[in-house]
Amino acid sequence: MDKNVKVHIYTINDYEDHKDEQTNDYQGSYSVVNGKIFCIYDDEECRNTIKIDADKVYLLRKSSRYGSTMFFVGGEESTSCHIFEGTSMTMNIMTEKLDVAVIDNRTDIDISYTLSMDDVTVSENRVKICITEWR
Repeated sequence: MDKNVKVHIYTINDYEDHKDEQTNDYQGSYSVVNGKIFCIYDDEECRNTIKIDADKVYLLRKSSRYGSTMFFVGGEESTSCHIFEGTSMTMNIMTEKLDVAVIDNRTDIDISYTLSMDDVTVSENRVKICITEWR
């Protein structure tokens, strides 16, 4: 059963020469399928899907011009794929911290990770996502 939810996202991206901090709220849908949690919402650019599967979190973004897949497992390195107008780029993600808490009608996700390409750090990042029932 799909539920209407509010998706609150707070991000910090710390680059070598500047820091980018953003807070955004979106309306989306939330469902549980075969024990996996799915949250889907649209922002100004893309359709976004958050998938929680036990101790793993997937962040998927897709539009006609852009797509990305990011995969997080605490303490592990993974590869992300970004496509922009037909050009593909692969980046490495080192997930330093991944906390997921599902309590009653609230899901909290807290991810700290390093994004790198060709063994060069691109940014240090933190994403906090809070999903609650839309009221």
